Amino acid sequence: MSAAPPSRSEGLDALRGLAILLMVLSGSIPWGNLPGWMYHAQNPPPTHAVNTAILGITWVDWVFPLFLFAMGAAFPLALNRRLDAGGRLLPILGAIFQRGFLLAFFAIYHQHVMPHVIDPQRGPGAQGAAIVGFLLLFPVFMLLPKQWSWQTKLAVRAAGWTGAVLLLSLLSYPDDSGFRLGRSNIILVVLANMAVFGSLLWLVSRNNLALRLGLIGLVVAVRLGAQEEGWIAAWYGSSPLPWIFQPRYLQYLCIVLPGTIAGEILWQQMRSRTAAATTRPAPPGGEARWWLVFGLLTALIGFVLAATMARWIPQSVAVAAVVLGGIFRLLRDHAAHPSVTLLRTLLGWGAFFLLLGLVLDPYEGGIKKTPATLSYYFLSSGLSFLGLAALLIPGDLLGRGRSLGLLVRNGQNPMIAYVGSGLFIVPLFTLIGLHGWIHQLTPGPWLGTLRGIAYTLLLAFMVDALTRLRVFWRT
Repeated sequence: MSAAPPSRSEGLDALRGLAILLMVLSGSIPWGNLPGWMYHAQNPPPTHAVNTAILGITWVDWVFPLFLFAMGAAFPLALNRRLDAGGRLLPILGAIFQRGFLLAFFAIYHQHVMPHVIDPQRGPGAQGAAIVGFLLLFPVFMLLPKQWSWQTKLAVRAAGWTGAVLLLSLLSYPDDSGFRLGRSNIILVVLANMAVFGSLLWLVSRNNLALRLGLIGLVVAVRLGAQEEGWIAAWYGSSPLPWIFQPRYLQYLCIVLPGTIAGEILWQQMRSRTAAATTRPAPPGGEARWWLVFGLLTALIGFVLAATMARWIPQSVAVAAVVLGGIFRLLRDHAAHPSVTLLRTLLGWGAFFLLLGLVLDPYEGGIKKTPATLSYYFLSSGLSFLGLAALLIPGDLLGRGRSLGLLVRNGQNPMIAYVGSGLFIVPLFTLIGLHGWIHQLTPGPWLGTLRGIAYTLLLAFMVDALTRLRVFWRT
């Protein structure tokens, strides 16, 4: 009898944690005359004005696609567990739309309680409202203990929603407006759309790889069709609910759907363990070989990102071929081992999407995040495959999950990690006077970057502590 697949992948959780913490860090780096790779490529220092003539992407441009990829990879793990446990389709569809609704609320609520949105001067009232707004999210989103009665759970949820709605009704903004559906966090809005459309398309193409690739091709075709006059362009530029859905958001499926391919690979490997072998098979060849693979993948990701800025596109193809070919050679002697099969499969898909992104670079004038090009979506997907493969080595294959513990636990609680600094840590430090003192000690962009790193680490440890206490936010 087969054992139940493990509930989580530490490597995937670590990838999600890395993405969310890098997103927070990228927003904490002060604008100034730092190297261009410290910012969005098309927002260069020192003015940070949008310059679409600049080609290439930086790590800052990659972190959001990395999170989207991790989201897509989680769909097969979460939904397959429900389906294999006998879950019916209608309740699963209801859960998908419920998740989309909750993420949409999260997007709107978050933007309404951000201190700089309430008051550009970030006065005490705005800071206090942000903290209250953060605390109210616990009864709304927290995973409540199973032993609580349904009456208690209902009371907690009702208190949270009542408080959140009351807060939104009381807040006012510099333009003398109040609550407005269009005031939302665009990143979270995109996540809400991807949570719904990505899940639905995965269900449609479950266990049908050819159909999944066809759906990716269809998304590309729609995007290409929207660039010419006609009915697709007319549809692409309109929406009955523009505050929550716009057809252009569907482009991000070019990252989410490849992520679902990675998730299915993980799921199949998890299911292959039998009851007689529930422990992780020891990776062959010694740990040194696997750490070498980890280092090569990490270096390759950094090189490709730097090469897009330096416009070394042909060189990127050559270097990627040499590095990935060397990794396949390192793993060739143990090709039948489950760990090796997993890595080789992920790296094969990573090589495919990486090459696809590099080949598409000349199209649309070169890879850019602003405006996003097709090469940006597919290159980001390829790099994300490589990142997942790298983190699976210590997290899932070598059993060194402790080395990734901080990333893993932040990846298990990404909602708190995303808003914890802006809605709690910084407002609290501002109210007690500590934030201003820290700013005085860290003037300029370089020391300001160290300040951003310190705040990000503080956030990471706060989320780590909450996760250890089993305090989770879930949609």
